[in-house]
Amino acid sequence: MKPSERQPIPVIPLAVASAAVIGLEVFLTKLLAYTLPSMVVYIVLALAMLGFGASGSLVAVCPGWLTPRRLPRALAWSSLAFTASVIVTLAVFVRVSTHLSVANAAGGIGLASAMGAATLLVAPFLAGGLVVTLSLAGAGDRPGPAYAANLIGSGLGGLLPLLLLGPLGGERFVALVAALGWCAAWGYARKVYHEQDSPPTRLRAVTWGSLLLVLVTAAVAPEAFAASPEVSGQASIIARESQARGIAVERVYERWEPTGRVEVYQYEGVPGGAAPYPYLFYAQDGSAGSLLVRWDGATRADEGADGPRGEVASLCSDTLFGQGYFAPRRKVLVIGLGGGPDVQCALYHGAEDIDAVEINPASIDVVTGPFDSLLGGIGSDPRVRYHARDGRSFVHAARGAGYDLVQMSGVDTKHLLAAGSLALSENHLYTREAFVDYLESLAPGGVLAALRFGEWEILRATNTAVAALRSLGAAHPERHIVVLQNGVLFGLLIRREPFSAAELASLRRRVTFTDRPFRGASIFFYEIFKFPLQKRPAIVYAPGGRANKLFGDYFEHVAEGDEAAFIAAYPVNVTATDDDRPFFFDMSRYDRPGRWDMIHVRLLAQLLGALLGLSTLLILAPLWRLRGRGAASRPLLLGVVFFSAVGLAYLMIEVWLLHRFAMYLGHQTYSLGVVLAALLLSTGLGAWLGERLVPAPRRRVLVGVASILALVCVGSLWAPGLLEATWTAPVWVKSLLVVAFTAPLGLAMGLPFPGGLRWIAWRSPPGVPWCVGVNSFASVLAMVSVIPIALGFGYSAVLGCGVALYGVAGLASLLMTGAAEARRA
Repeated sequence: MKPSERQPIPVIPLAVASAAVIGLEVFLTKLLAYTLPSMVVYIVLALAMLGFGASGSLVAVCPGWLTPRRLPRALAWSSLAFTASVIVTLAVFVRVSTHLSVANAAGGIGLASAMGAATLLVAPFLAGGLVVTLSLAGAGDRPGPAYAANLIGSGLGGLLPLLLLGPLGGERFVALVAALGWCAAWGYARKVYHEQDSPPTRLRAVTWGSLLLVLVTAAVAPEAFAASPEVSGQASIIARESQARGIAVERVYERWEPTGRVEVYQYEGVPGGAAPYPYLFYAQDGSAGSLLVRWDGATRADEGADGPRGEVASLCSDTLFGQGYFAPRRKVLVIGLGGGPDVQCALYHGAEDIDAVEINPASIDVVTGPFDSLLGGIGSDPRVRYHARDGRSFVHAARGAGYDLVQMSGVDTKHLLAAGSLALSENHLYTREAFVDYLESLAPGGVLAALRFGEWEILRATNTAVAALRSLGAAHPERHIVVLQNGVLFGLLIRREPFSAAELASLRRRVTFTDRPFRGASIFFYEIFKFPLQKRPAIVYAPGGRANKLFGDYFEHVAEGDEAAFIAAYPVNVTATDDDRPFFFDMSRYDRPGRWDMIHVRLLAQLLGALLGLSTLLILAPLWRLRGRGAASRPLLLGVVFFSAVGLAYLMIEVWLLHRFAMYLGHQTYSLGVVLAALLLSTGLGAWLGERLVPAPRRRVLVGVASILALVCVGSLWAPGLLEATWTAPVWVKSLLVVAFTAPLGLAMGLPFPGGLRWIAWRSPPGVPWCVGVNSFASVLAMVSVIPIALGFGYSAVLGCGVALYGVAGLASLLMTGAAEARRA
């Protein structure tokens, strides 16, 4: 199609279709996290999204779809295909997900199984990508309005799961996405009906038939899209073990939230257990387990001469859940609510002022709603305040609050950005800066108490705490730390001041008491995972006392100020993490190629190889057709460089913005909602304004690139200080500041892509859809490549790469000469 044949593109249906596609993408991060092993989630989503790029290649080899007569029909049929594929593929996926083979012969996770899952899910992205590609290519040399509609719709679509997933539930949210796809199809179909003398009967029939399918889907959504938790997750393992033991399992609570799916299970008929069984299992995304404990509200003050009675009393007195209560704790901060055991322990030990911080609102609903009475009234107790916030964000604002105890029992903050394994997920709860925040929030004599799992995790947490203590001026951090162990469960106690002899004696009495029976907590579903809470814990390191070999050796190096030597000799990476590289669970030794055998490293390499191979194949495949239709080689070669650079750069800066503001806004829902919406909406506005204010393609690209570089430099200088100064401001004030930073950047980022597309439309019109596909492939590659960059060099390097790639795009634009510049319009 020549530029002179450009057509007015219906922007409202395009915006609706774009909203549906992005809403589906965000929701899939939640569905996949619930149904597939964590290592596979990231791979499946990336491979499925190759459908976006494939759509560009498909339109490039089918140019007839872009003719004035066929384009409206192609848009309508693509939207209908999206609607049907959302319903069919997800209905099939939830039924086969538990049967997907995820283990290879070596016991790891196979890329082939992930590709099988992705194949089921690629159809909606291919169909949605066709709508976008056809719209951009059909706009000829005026792609700005269509690109603006695509981005504005995407920005609004990113809000849909954040606002509606909780109220609708995951199953009916799928029906909503399908309904939006149908609305877009209806908008395109109406254009066909009004502009053509003989409206196609088949299109009309399929359109109304699809509406019937959507309505039926909405009615039966809970049954059609009922998903099962992943087979290797904690909930499924407990279910299988329960069945083998003859234990009855009942799911008594379930709720979808943007942060994950929360479920509560109760059990009856546990051999040797009381009836009703006093422990319920709490799961997020089928794992991330915690427990709910039946409690009558009796506290330590109500005990008799024979010591603690009841499950809560034993849990909070005899196990590591009560490790921090070797001294009175009036004011307590609980980070990570789970099923509420830490709040129960605080109340049991007489705390009078408790803040419980939980990122998932459903967890708070569990405790304050249907299970309040079962838990002893902790949800309605006036001494407890519940905060739906990220724990790190809360404690950063609470520095100087004077807590006697900060409690973190195995909490892991899950992030949508890295919807995959923990090793690939950023976690700001276990960084050097985080431990500084915890220690600065303590009162004199206060203590930080954390639980972690396994030797590697506790050693890395300990080393991070040592780094934090040194940054606070502690000359001998080894005097500020105590480590306890109970099987694979470790306890970590940290004070800003050195432990006194009296405190250590009190702690030892709590662990080694002989004046009463040791009861512990016999919890069958914890015992499955080797958490022997029915056994007495032990102190494996305390200042001035005996230590086991590992911690004795480590703290000898700490005392000499030479822990770096210990870390260098240790087989995995236990260096202190920081906020720029917050990958606490990634313990690969990248400085030792022989140690690059961890599963997530192998999978990232396999995924990048698969994406590069598939992308290259799908990019090269249409070239022979393009050359046959007279497409010039030089513009296409320049297009590969330019659109690859823009696609990679945009996603990298987007990821950096999400990372930068997530903790500041206090909740990942706010970050995704404010940052993503502000960025996409402003980018769309920039594309629309650029079409009018800077029509010349090369000039538009250069103005955009120069503005991006200037805004990033200026923002990097003033943003940290401003964010710190406004950390305790109301959320709406902080949101306005984030928008004030993001929107100008988005306006600038909206200029390069449509500018380059306009130049291609003049120099090589058949190559327009192909270049759109190149950009889409680059965006998918960026989504994956930011992980190894951040793992190895930090998020500052991700930003640097994004800026450098925009620089490459700017340099490429200097070669954009010819017809487009000659016409200046």
